[in-house]
Amino acid sequence: MSEQLSKVYEPKIIEQQANEIWNSKPYFHAQPPKNNEKSFTIVIPPPNVTAPLHLGHALNNTLQDILIRFRRMQNFSTLWMPGTDHAGIATQTVVEKRILAEEGKKRTDFQREDFVARVQAWKDEYEARIIDQLKAMGCSCDWDRTRFTMDEVCAKAVRATFFKLFKDGLIYRGKRLVNWDPATQTVLADDEVEHETIQGHFWYMRYPLESPVEIPRTVGFQPAQTYDLQKRFGAYLPHWTKTGSIYAITFRLADSMPIDVLEQYRTDRKNIIHNAESQNRSLTDYEKQELVRLYSNKIETYLDTGHGHCYLREPQIAELTANALKHFDGERYDLIAWAIMPNHVHVIIKPYEGFELPDVLHSWKSYTSTKANELLGCTGDFWQREYYDHLIRDEEDFFNQVNYALSNPDKAGLKNWLWVGAKESIHEQDTERTAGFQPKDNPANLHNISDEKESRGQDARDTDEKESRGQDARDTDEK
Repeated sequence: MSEQLSKVYEPKIIEQQANEIWNSKPYFHAQPPKNNEKSFTIVIPPPNVTAPLHLGHALNNTLQDILIRFRRMQNFSTLWMPGTDHAGIATQTVVEKRILAEEGKKRTDFQREDFVARVQAWKDEYEARIIDQLKAMGCSCDWDRTRFTMDEVCAKAVRATFFKLFKDGLIYRGKRLVNWDPATQTVLADDEVEHETIQGHFWYMRYPLESPVEIPRTVGFQPAQTYDLQKRFGAYLPHWTKTGSIYAITFRLADSMPIDVLEQYRTDRKNIIHNAESQNRSLTDYEKQELVRLYSNKIETYLDTGHGHCYLREPQIAELTANALKHFDGERYDLIAWAIMPNHVHVIIKPYEGFELPDVLHSWKSYTSTKANELLGCTGDFWQREYYDHLIRDEEDFFNQVNYALSNPDKAGLKNWLWVGAKESIHEQDTERTAGFQPKDNPANLHNISDEKESRGQDARDTDEKESRGQDARDTDEK
């Protein structure tokens, strides 16, 4: 006798039978595509383990299931990756509410390990419930690949991804306003904050002083003129030149920085400069420090990763550059210290009277770019047109800059690196501050810098835009 069909549709029975068939064999298990086989993948938006699934999840996952099954019927190698999300503070909050309601206790009444165990138990309970709900809906996921966003595999992937983003200069640490939650005693994401407009107050506080205080009108601003201190304009911001001063310079190979990282650096720097110019004032000390911090985070950190072809690793190219630095040493400038890195160069230099820093740097870059391109069989720019210079303010600043340049190869892991050197007179003045560095240049007298203390200090400038107001915007003619 044939099986008699039910007069009404009974979803529980039908769906259970369908699930038993689907789960009897690995119909939904994905295999790597073979030969020219097409593939199709969906990573499920992992539901939070804060609560069971709701109607929105049902709609969302139904649409995904339709797409996956459609591609599977077209003989695609399909993968629907299932998983759940820890939900961070949200899960912690619901666990705290349950404990408070059932036991009258707070999170702080538990040892850390005990409270983490309570959260883990909640996660296990609701994760199993969510997976069962997805299976009951008939979602054709590859259940063998189920993941949790805080399991060992996902945590390792997150660490690796953020490390690469930082290494590529796409993210960096900075001071930012955060959403501090006084209840959970932690920081919340922007999408976890409920904003409310209230009528607030602005308070003035008046308190007595022991003696009157006069605040000069120039506080926070640099003096307009300082005798022998001269102002020159570069492509993006003013720079300070002082006769007989010492400078720390960094210039880089043309491919040492990705265009997007360099453009973001230029944009951030222009914003700082524009803010001061819009208020018709000089840069404050804080803004100058921000420029230095920006250069360190965006440029120096990236240079140390060794991006680009790193032509300066080649002994011929490094020797060519070293010889160019030393060629006019003692004639046009005093070459105090230098370090040729694989994709950039650090130099501590004191130009002699009558020889401007931009002209000295132009001669180095123009000569070496021509010769290096001949050796490499290349054409086009060898150096980036922009460079960084820093007017050294005092003795402490001087030794910091020298030590930074000399220690750069070791910090970059370049053992027994030949292309670094300093005048022996540096070591004679302060062996403790330069301990461990062996001079590779001939001894020479280091000019006295005690009378060159200056507060105009740190600036980063470009030479990639021609500027009629000064020579430091000139281009390096690189054939």
